[in-house]
Order: sequence, then structure tokens, then C-alpha cells
Amino acid sequence: MTNPQHIAFAVGGDQVVGHLYWPVGPVGPVPGLVVAGSMTSVKEQVTGVDAAAQARQGFAALAADHRHFGESGGWPRQCKRWDRKVEDLCAAVDVLARTPEIDAGPTTPGWRLRPRNVWPSVSRAI
Repeated sequence: MTNPQHIAFAVGGDQVVGHLYWPVGPVGPVPGLVVAGSMTSVKEQVTGVDAAAQARQGFAALAADHRHFGESGGWPRQCKRWDRKVEDLCAAVDVLARTPEIDAGPTTPGWRLRPRNVWPSVSRAI
């Protein structure tokens, strides 16, 4: 496996920083997913380990520090804001959906790489 690609994108005026892990060898667009962890998890912990494992299975997998944690912006630091984490995850899915090397079609039956289809139900459930 290759080293992860360091990426950054804006959410709500703050920068969100992540590592995008790519599978080795596939030609053409690959399925993508965003790996989410606990409220205080950062990309160098379990989400990064899981993203690397998903890349070995053929996915482009993004692990990101949500706002207020790790390399991402947001003040105050170490502040648990589930609403912002959901926004960050939606933005991460948008980033993957706009990446030409990633297939934004179905990755599993009934799921698409589109935050408007998936995350509103998640945010209402929380």
C-alpha cells in the first residue's frame, strides 16, 4: 500500500484535514468511503487504521480529523460537537464524490456516495 494522500477541505469556515488511502493496482474509478470514529478520534488512530484496511480491500478510504481535533481547525480545541462532526462527514463525502478517480455510484446495495441521501437520516437519528 502507498502512503496516504494528505488532503484538506473547508467546512463552515474551518479547515478539515484528512488522509485518503488508495488501493494499489486498480485501473479506473474505485469505490470510495469515509471512515468515521468516536467523537475524539483522529486520523492517526483507529479511523486511519480502518481506512488503510479498507484500501487493501479495494476502496479509496478517507479518515479525517473533524473540527476541533487533530490537524483540523475549529475553536475551542478538543470540543465535542456532534452536529459539526456530521457536517464534516457530509463534506468529506462531497469531496470524494467530486474526485474523478472515485466511483460515486453504489458501493453496497442501496447506498450511494451522496451525503444528501445518507447523512440527513443519520443526523436526525442522533
